[in-house]
Amino acid sequence: MSTARVGLTTVVAALAGVLTLASPAALPQSAATQPSGGGDQLEEVVVTAQFRAETAQETPISITAVTGEQLLQQGAQNIIDVAEQTPNVTMRQASTGSGRSNQAFIRGIGQGDFLLAYSPRVAFYVDDVYFSTVFGSIFDLMDVDHVEVLRGPQGTLFGRNAVGGAIRRIEEQRTRGMARLARRLGEQGVLRPDVTVEDAAHLLWLLTSFDAFDQLYAGRGLSAEDATRILVMTAERSVCR
Repeated sequence: MSTARVGLTTVVAALAGVLTLASPAALPQSAATQPSGGGDQLEEVVVTAQFRAETAQETPISITAVTGEQLLQQGAQNIIDVAEQTPNVTMRQASTGSGRSNQAFIRGIGQGDFLLAYSPRVAFYVDDVYFSTVFGSIFDLMDVDHVEVLRGPQGTLFGRNAVGGAIRRIEEQRTRGMARLARRLGEQGVLRPDVTVEDAAHLLWLLTSFDAFDQLYAGRGLSAEDATRILVMTAERSVCR
């Protein structure tokens, strides 16, 4: 089952990469259609640091929120890359042979020891599920809606293990992700004339579902690599010119 889930994640990543680069000649067209407004605009980022949706500007917490689009543009690979653009935050991979351990410090408070008996002084959350150890805490940033870094003691909302603060990795809903990918393809002029943005988003959603992957992987006995290749080829031929 773990191999199937890894393969399904590969399908989503491959679709995003292959389809976005399906028509390189269309990229200048996308850039030319962007409005040339005067001055930068402040992007509104919706966070759930207080377990309710609100903008980062309205949240009474010292918080840094980075969207998935920003992480994609910056080429961020894992959660440690977020520290490069977050004030008062340091993250580094520990020199241990027991998994990818993230030694995270916020305002100088963190956990340098990676013993299983110790809880991180900076709490890690994946979709509001507490990650109770530093082992394996270097999370990849694939299919991320946004990452929140909450500085300072956050014991009121996140318990006693958030002495230095909390780092929250929020997954992107697959429906929203496929809609964004389809919209990007439409802006680049990559979609076939008979395929609307809504049709493309629905088709991509179906092809990245677990059922579609499982029919090839378990139903037909294909390897994860072959199942991924078939789904990516189907999407490219059905959606792109």
